Amino acid sequence: MDKNSDQTIDCGADPVIPYEGWVVHQHQSGGRPRFHSRNLGLHVTANQRRKPITGYDLWTQLPRELVLNANVLDFLLDRPEFVPSRWKIGERGGTRYIYFWGTIYRDRADDLHVRGLYWKGDEWSWCHRWLANDWSCNQPAAIRFS
Repeated sequence: MDKNSDQTIDCGADPVIPYEGWVVHQHQSGGRPRFHSRNLGLHVTANQRRKPITGYDLWTQLPRELVLNANVLDFLLDRPEFVPSRWKIGERGGTRYIYFWGTIYRDRADDLHVRGLYWKGDEWSWCHRWLANDWSCNQPAAIRFS
């Protein structure tokens, strides 16, 4: 598949529920946009760049209209050729964990989580992070460029 070809993602579909007992707490739909890898970006807030901040604080500082949801994450996991290779390494070295804040999950204990994408050495994989944890500059939000 040509990674420069446009694709459509149903961002309004119900997102994947990764674990039994989890539910979707919030899901920003986003319709059925035309996807192109050149429209993908990463966002780190000014506060997050200075020092790690909690996910709850970060959530209030993100540009909500630009964050991508978990449907885009699952699209990228199914089509890893669309993930920009520059996403593999963080700005301070080490693994970069990219989070899709357009979908927030609630677990059985009522804790909130965001799913993410990271380079596992030989393939892209997914992860999740609890909002009570600290988030550093190596944990950006996946955003779209208009």
